[in-house]
Amino acid sequence: MKKTLLLAIFLFLAFSLNSATVINSPDIDQEMLVVQTRHEGTAEMLGLTSFDTEAEQDVLLAISSPDYLVTPGDVLSISYMDRTGMNVINLSVIVPLDGVIKSASLFQVDTSGLTFQSVKAEIESQITASNRYAEPTVNLASLGLFQVTVKGKVSSTQRVAVNGLKRLADLAYLFSDDASVRDVVISNNGVEKSYDIYLALKRGDESNNPYLRPGDVITVRAEYKEVVLSGAVKSPGTYQVLETETVENLITYYGEGYDELSSGVIKVQRISGDKQYQEIVVEDASAFVLADDDVVYVEPVIGQNNSVSVEGALKGESANMILGEKSQKYYYRFMPGENILDLLNAISPYLTESSDLSGGKLISNGVTYSLDLEAILYSGSPEGSTVLNAGDVIYIPFTQMFVTVNGAVANPGLYGYIPGKDASYYINLAGGESANSKGKITAVDKNGNKLELDEEMPAESVINVKRDDTSAKLAGTVAVLGIVTSVVGLIATGVSIASDVGAFK
Repeated sequence: MKKTLLLAIFLFLAFSLNSATVINSPDIDQEMLVVQTRHEGTAEMLGLTSFDTEAEQDVLLAISSPDYLVTPGDVLSISYMDRTGMNVINLSVIVPLDGVIKSASLFQVDTSGLTFQSVKAEIESQITASNRYAEPTVNLASLGLFQVTVKGKVSSTQRVAVNGLKRLADLAYLFSDDASVRDVVISNNGVEKSYDIYLALKRGDESNNPYLRPGDVITVRAEYKEVVLSGAVKSPGTYQVLETETVENLITYYGEGYDELSSGVIKVQRISGDKQYQEIVVEDASAFVLADDDVVYVEPVIGQNNSVSVEGALKGESANMILGEKSQKYYYRFMPGENILDLLNAISPYLTESSDLSGGKLISNGVTYSLDLEAILYSGSPEGSTVLNAGDVIYIPFTQMFVTVNGAVANPGLYGYIPGKDASYYINLAGGESANSKGKITAVDKNGNKLELDEEMPAESVINVKRDDTSAKLAGTVAVLGIVTSVVGLIATGVSIASDVGAFK
């Protein structure tokens, strides 16, 4: 039982001493380090939300949009002067279903397929032609509403009320997660056309994001291939790809190219015929055709090989209590070109009051160097520009929280550091000056710099009370004389005994 307990304690201590937490450089994209497998929903993939906006805002947007098409139900406000030039006449005209608007002998315009700017110019031109004093102005007062039908890969077939400012992509938030955004069909009056919302939103191709029109029927088809791209690429995410597209197409076109940290190693997780995941290392990305649900990961050049260890007086959730000290160890995973100052800025939340920054050590390629981390952090020491190398070790010792009192005191030794206390406090703790004190007291900090006795004694400072060596020397001389006298007495006694022995003969 005892052996089992001892083994358990040993294993616990061994684990405590060897376990270490990884701290990543703030310049490292954390998502790059993880294989992303979750498929984003359609709206999330395209970055869409509901298209609801204020009616007044829509009117202003329609007026300022050069390609806004006048739609049945739109209300136009028209103002002009009568033939006397003295009175203003105001008209409100609702665009009818056939699109033809007219007002007596003033104007008649078929708005079908025309933009607001074109309709505005035509109405103003016709009114001016019939009345040279008119000075007409035409504006949009409100936008008409109409319904479009959305069916297929949506929660249910539904009719949605929209105005003429809305585009196809504005309805993509209704699509189910397995809906295609690459092949959405709009039919109207027997004419069908397919649109690619991805090209519209991600590539700026407005021809694939038409304005919605009265009578539109939108059919949302099922997605054909949807894959996840993550790792060292510029734009990771979920993408719907076309039938013959390859891993190279995915990375360079959809993912916008390799990140500078790419290792060039590409792995694909694919569901096999028996519904089991298999991992494939891609040899030729340009020839590797993607399949539905593929997970593509481009490995970055970041790992334990690009890390340094930081050990010693650092904060930690767990702490081994060997020798009463809370020694911690972390791995700092760095980006190429990072230096010691970058590391210190990243680990600064882990520093404690017990961290002796001025006494740091750097172990690189088997050679140990002194490292004043305090000067690097607060004084701009050039040591901070030292570039990190994989495998470096930075050691931060503990500040020793005591003050040493030496010399002519009753009890010389180490005494616990108390902030704000001067030399007299620690001398009193040591029992005060002894009889052989000369009354001369000096104090230095841990670096040997002189301290004033009435100022605060920092941790690791040394106070020395000088002894009076005169009495010590006199005592030594007396002791020597006593020894000599004793030796002479012993010799005399020996001679006397020898003489007595001779007399018996």
